[in-house]
Amino acid sequence: MMVYIVAFTLASPPPPDLLPMFPDIATGPSPYDAVVTAIQGQGAWARIDPTVWLVSTMTASAAQVRDKIGTAMHQGDLLFVGRLTKEWGAFNFAPEIVTWLEKVKF
Repeated sequence: MMVYIVAFTLASPPPPDLLPMFPDIATGPSPYDAVVTAIQGQGAWARIDPTVWLVSTMTASAAQVRDKIGTAMHQGDLLFVGRLTKEWGAFNFAPEIVTWLEKVKF
């Protein structure tokens, strides 16, 4: 099993929960939702931050995860996928994320 960290920045409008920070952006269908759906489709997942996620897959490589999530991205968006190892550290993370990390098999 492989665990990947997925981080992204959308050049398009921000996620709905961050819209109050960007009052000039007109609301509409959020590209964020498409990216989140693509991330969640990779397997087990944990959301660290609105744009930083962990995903666990049985066989996919980082490039394969990137390519699948990339289908939901638009020109100018940024995406990073990197494999996590057994060693990790966290500070002030929600207990459910720490529990998820402790249970996942690297």
